[in-house]
Amino acid sequence: MTAGVVFVRVASVFSIVFIGFIANKAGWLPSESSKYLSKIVINIAAPCAVIHSMSSQKFDEGTGLFVAVIIAVSFGAFLLSWLCALPIVSLLRAPKEDRGVYWSFVIFPNNGFMGFPVVTAVFGTQGLFYVILSNMSAIIMQYTLCITLIKRDAAARSHGDLRKESMASRLKSLFDVPLDTALLGLFIFLLKIPVHEGLMDMFSYVGAMMVPLSMIIIGIQLSQSNLREALINPRLIVISVLRLAIVPFLIFILLEFVDMDALVRCVIALSFAMPCAVLPVVFAQEYGANAKLAAEGAFLSTLLSMASLPVACILLSIYVL
Repeated sequence: MTAGVVFVRVASVFSIVFIGFIANKAGWLPSESSKYLSKIVINIAAPCAVIHSMSSQKFDEGTGLFVAVIIAVSFGAFLLSWLCALPIVSLLRAPKEDRGVYWSFVIFPNNGFMGFPVVTAVFGTQGLFYVILSNMSAIIMQYTLCITLIKRDAAARSHGDLRKESMASRLKSLFDVPLDTALLGLFIFLLKIPVHEGLMDMFSYVGAMMVPLSMIIIGIQLSQSNLREALINPRLIVISVLRLAIVPFLIFILLEFVDMDALVRCVIALSFAMPCAVLPVVFAQEYGANAKLAAEGAFLSTLLSMASLPVACILLSIYVL
């Protein structure tokens, strides 16, 4: 039953991706439309989803330390993912202008869409709360580290140098809508600031656009890509295996040495077993990096996750029992 639920969740991703793919081929959504859709995702839909997610969680003072531990451990898991990505991408001799995209594949799992429903299906509402707490670190990391890596790719593609970026430009980056929204959401959560029910509904409705629009962007990018190249690209295959199997396995092993409930350890490990996040595709489109490669990586890792995720879910659920 669990494997069937996971398979349906993964298959639903492809249904939305192919909508974008077909819409582009039919001329309904021309290639340049992905540029404008990415702006909606980054500056409108994703921030609303972040605010809604964080505002809907109840912060109990008695569990403050427990919450802090989950967030801190999640940051550590992202650091481990990055440490795994650095040597592998170097060994694969990835082009300098694509390394940020490859690093992002390994570091950032698709928790927003894949992680939440899959964890809920396997571990219930308690597991969902844990993965939302873990995802807070993902939000901060995606809107800081991921954007920085993608911008480095864009600079390399244009033969620029981020070190020559002016101080004014660096200060301006601190006021990016996604980063400020993530910090605001964390602020609301920690201080238990109430948000009006009407605003919560608005955040929910608008935030719900993030997933389908992100998938449609991937579909548009894939329509301009050679899918056969994605399937036979040795770098993408190695990176996908690292993302789906090796990194979550290492995280699970290291979490065995952390004094926390087995359910929490399994939820964090499962959240890192998700396929590549879709936001790097949007960021690549927005900042001028290799969006086609990003879309191909998201496609391939999601395809392979149809086999890896059911196995991970079954093994972890057995471990908790």
